[in-house]
Amino acid sequence: MKYCVMLQKGQKWFINTNMDKNNLRKKYKNLRDALSSDLKKIYDQKILENFSGLDLKLYQNFFIYYNFKNEADTKAIIKMLLKLEKNVYLPKTEKDKMFFIKYSGQALIKNNFGIYEPTGDYTEDIPDICVIPLLATDYSGNRIGYGGGYYDKFLRDKKCLKAGLLYSFQITDNLPINKLDIPMDILITENKVIRIKQNG
Repeated sequence: MKYCVMLQKGQKWFINTNMDKNNLRKKYKNLRDALSSDLKKIYDQKILENFSGLDLKLYQNFFIYYNFKNEADTKAIIKMLLKLEKNVYLPKTEKDKMFFIKYSGQALIKNNFGIYEPTGDYTEDIPDICVIPLLATDYSGNRIGYGGGYYDKFLRDKKCLKAGLLYSFQITDNLPINKLDIPMDILITENKVIRIKQNG
């Protein structure tokens, strides 16, 4: 099956959904990277507004990624959460594991992949909500990330709300999954908030 998305005026991309994960990663990364900077700013503002529309008083501990390159922006969300006096935690990777460090505005250091990470001690606090980066997802909340499995490992024993931030063209009908993949509970795009109904 193919479908078409418009990224900027006069530009169309066609996506074949019958692909393996590696090819899907390449396709959706190219799609996201082709998004114009002007349109990205508009979409990011709308994502911020939709995120702000959640019932944030239900949550205190926000584990959230610090966006890299053309990922959906989290910097404005982090700033808003700190202003609301929420606890914000940013990820740091070490070998094949991911840890979180409480963030209150301290210096960030660029790792070997060019991603900014916090300084400080790893937290043992439990997330109320984890905001997760992704390349693609489907309407069942199945996610394709970057292939490292960091979030799937981290979330395996967590009972928090799992939220994916993305642009609407990153959602498709069905994605290939395996038993170790952790699905999202909620998807937040520039157009709407999608709450996933999990079986069982």
